Amino acid sequence: MDDRLAAMGIRKEIFWCPDTAPHALIVGATGSGKSYCCQLLLGKISIYEPTAKITVLDYKGDRDMNYLSGCERFKRYSECCEGLEQFYQAFLARQSGEDTSRAPLFLYFDEFSSYFNNIEDKKILEQEKRKFATILFLGRSFRVFLICSCQRADAAYFSNGARDNFNLVIGLSNMSSEAQTMLFHEYKSELKPDRGRGTGYMLTNGCNLQAVRVPSVNNIEKLHTAIKQAVTR
Repeated sequence: MDDRLAAMGIRKEIFWCPDTAPHALIVGATGSGKSYCCQLLLGKISIYEPTAKITVLDYKGDRDMNYLSGCERFKRYSECCEGLEQFYQAFLARQSGEDTSRAPLFLYFDEFSSYFNNIEDKKILEQEKRKFATILFLGRSFRVFLICSCQRADAAYFSNGARDNFNLVIGLSNMSSEAQTMLFHEYKSELKPDRGRGTGYMLTNGCNLQAVRVPSVNNIEKLHTAIKQAVTR
């Protein structure tokens, strides 16, 4: 939500329309609140896009998403390769016309950069990066979207400048100067060093810099249920 208004006691939610600002990138150091932010975003997608199908790849593999254990479209750690391939094939089915449906498909990949860093075979690494890039460049037309979180969004993780195709960018907590340059280059001078856990800055379509705050969730079980519904549709 809008952090400036929240400081005055006014709750104003900020809405994301993936069709006009496709693909989301959430960046922040450990403890910045990015996993919490992403889960809240997934829950909102499930509620406001009742036909949306979500695939979750949790490379970190901690306990935060244990409630999704057993779901077909939930993969952890070593299974993330399989999950990415399944999602990529779903994209190709739409591109080829085999699947003519347009219910939105979302892939949430937590700590995707760590996934890339741990692929030792360079050929396989480039194949995985190309899948990412293809979806970032072409997914919007078929309502296929990426939501990615990481601690650093280095350009090396993206083929052919594909990072620029994240049209919703959120940086949480106080970012390093390098991270500010990577993600908020034109607005770097406007970023204040007063960000804490769950607060940060957001850009939509490369402009409209906003200070944001991740709202607290009163009913975490309800949030988990909403996410699980979208993962099992």
